[in-house]
Amino acid sequence: MSMGSKNTTTQSSTRNPYAAAVPGLNSAASSVQGWMNDPSQAAAYGGSRVAGMSDTTRAGVGNLAGGAGAGISSGYLKDVIGGQYLDAQNPHLQALTDSIRAKVMPSVNGQFSNAGMVGSSL
Repeated sequence: MSMGSKNTTTQSSTRNPYAAAVPGLNSAASSVQGWMNDPSQAAAYGGSRVAGMSDTTRAGVGNLAGGAGAGISSGYLKDVIGGQYLDAQNPHLQALTDSIRAKVMPSVNGQFSNAGMVGSSL
């Protein structure tokens, strides 16, 4: 052997998947290949995406809707959504309005004053 020569050894090995998994892998690979060839042919799930209520659940919801509390709650919610509690007579709303005005208006008035305008007191 001369000083400049090298010995090179090449090894190759093959790894095969677990034999029981081969049919599933082939099927999945075929499906992916089909989708790659024509994505428009991939079918989305066409069944219902919402589970139906059981008879027991349906009866329970019916009992809740027909109870006395449901009528009272419904009336209250209609008043809230209708704005009945937003009038000037509501002390809680007035306290909230006063609090916001006390915290916000000095800054607003300061901005107007810095711009050479006269601020207003609301």
